[in-house]
Amino acid sequence: MRCFNEFQRLLLIHSVNDPPSRLPIFGVQEARRLTDYTSGTLFKHFLLYQFCARSERDVETLRFSVEVERPILPPALANARQKPSRRPQQTPENQDDGTGISTEEKTAGGAGEDPSEEIQRIVEEKLRMTEARLEAKLAQREQQFMERIAKKG
Repeated sequence: MRCFNEFQRLLLIHSVNDPPSRLPIFGVQEARRLTDYTSGTLFKHFLLYQFCARSERDVETLRFSVEVERPILPPALANARQKPSRRPQQTPENQDDGTGISTEEKTAGGAGEDPSEEIQRIVEEKLRMTEARLEAKLAQREQQFMERIAKKG
């Protein structure tokens, strides 16, 4: 009850214009919203909050030990064998000419264009399209705003 009385006192102090002790920080709507929140939520559950914050809790500590199996040893490297490569063999059709790009990739890439350049071009195109769409929307809103001003004036 003391907390609610303090809340009520502070709300009145900050809602009434009587300088210098009282300043109108909260308007009528804000004061109503604060009151609704505190009465419907905070003070409705106040006893629960108070119980959780102040009551002693029974604490029970359980201790137990778990034995973890030791991992198995890795296989001996003396018995290791080389696996066959998964990469395709170099043939004259897909051989690298020192640029890091095979002739097969160059023909598939579209006139020897670097994939990162292609991505950059696509991003710039999308950016231009988005910018044009936003400019059109801005012009439309500005026109609507001017029409509203003309109607009022």
